[in-house]
Amino acid sequence: MRSEIQATGANGTTDLAVMPSLPPHSEFLRHSTGLELFTRLREFISTTWGIDTRTSMLCANEAVLSIEAQLQRRTSVICHRKCQGGLGMCRKQKVEKFIDAHLDQRITISELASLVGLSSSQFQRAFKQSFGEATHMYLIKRRIERAKTMMLSRNENFADIALACGFSDQSHMTRLFTRLVGEPPNSWRRNRVYA
Repeated sequence: MRSEIQATGANGTTDLAVMPSLPPHSEFLRHSTGLELFTRLREFISTTWGIDTRTSMLCANEAVLSIEAQLQRRTSVICHRKCQGGLGMCRKQKVEKFIDAHLDQRITISELASLVGLSSSQFQRAFKQSFGEATHMYLIKRRIERAKTMMLSRNENFADIALACGFSDQSHMTRLFTRLVGEPPNSWRRNRVYA
């Protein structure tokens, strides 16, 4: 594949030169950014070292192809890291939004898995990799965080807060809250409200 480009020689004359053959996989030079980089490099090489147009084009072509190879290598490393597991950013946000919107209800693994198009086992592995903990523990922590917010912003009783946060009853919330926070909900709220 040979393509023609306009080249400006070191003496300032403009001539039509033939760009060296590009490998068939070189998409970078087919885009305006790659072509602009090629042109600037060729001009720099030509004027700095006083090299003829054909040789400067070959040098610029090699430099751009080297840059393209580095970009492809880095992109493939990033993609490989993303594909090693976990939920992608969009899926992760979708799951977070769904959980927050339905925290007062019973949320199942199969429901979350179907939301992002995975099987239950795939989802559990991906969830743990993305969030750093199992789905069940994440749900408990989110419910406790919501309970904390409600305790400080509203003057509701603990039974209503427990139900609004998705706990089965007040004792269920108290038991989990005490285990994870280190103090029962009533003393936690008292210490925060009067502090």
